[in-house]
Amino acid sequence: MSKPTPDVYEQGKGMDAHNKVMREIRSRKEASYDPHEPTRVWLDEDNTPGGVKRSLTIILNTGGCRWARAGGCTMCGYVAESVDGGSVSHEALMNQIDVCLEHEADNADEPAELIKIYTSGSFLDEREVGADTRRAIGETFA
Repeated sequence: MSKPTPDVYEQGKGMDAHNKVMREIRSRKEASYDPHEPTRVWLDEDNTPGGVKRSLTIILNTGGCRWARAGGCTMCGYVAESVDGGSVSHEALMNQIDVCLEHEADNADEPAELIKIYTSGSFLDEREVGADTRRAIGETFA
């Protein structure tokens, strides 16, 4: 197995150079995203050990993966659909949840049995979705 040299971590070299290039490429995105609207929301059916269940799938529009904001993976495009600036307020994220609940109310006879929540990074990353917001979302679907 190869062993990285200390040069990999020096400013302007290795990963630092990679991250700089990736940030520049990602800065060229033309689309802008409303922090009060989810990236996507849909109703579906999922196979579970207890049988087929109706599900509500939510992709929250956040600032995206912190690794991607730093430069990140070359193969991941999730950050392209993230809000500029790296963070979305509690109020905006809760507005997104309201939009998703309205979508469900308009398109389903009753609430889904399963709720799946995704982001363009990690729902559990404190810098992407704060603990108070995660708690409020959990209480909304409790």
